[in-house]
Amino acid sequence: MILRLAGGLLVLGCVLLFEPGATTLLQRLWLPLAFGIGAAMVLHNVLAIAATGALLAALRSDLAGDWVSAIAYPVIGIACAGIAAGILLQRYRRYREATRAARLEARASRQASIRTDEPNEQ
Repeated sequence: MILRLAGGLLVLGCVLLFEPGATTLLQRLWLPLAFGIGAAMVLHNVLAIAATGALLAALRSDLAGDWVSAIAYPVIGIACAGIAAGILLQRYRRYREATRAARLEARASRQASIRTDEPNEQ
């Protein structure tokens, strides 16, 4: 609860400090990063924050622009996309193993019931 409250206060502070059209490093780089950290503290959903960060960084990237647009945003976007891909890969592997285990268990129980249904030949 305290972590969510602190995240909410951080997001509120970022919203109050934000100036549209400002060109300072604080406004273009550090404030959005702090905003993302605050959102992560509020939401507790790393995948949502990473996917959003990757999308926003991709939209703000400009390889012909200054170093923030040409280097910082693409690096942040690639890092966020990597985090999101890693989380999705982990979830897929857990799902695949769970369905495989359920399938093997169902197959074993079917074979066990077939064996008990067969008449004894003696």
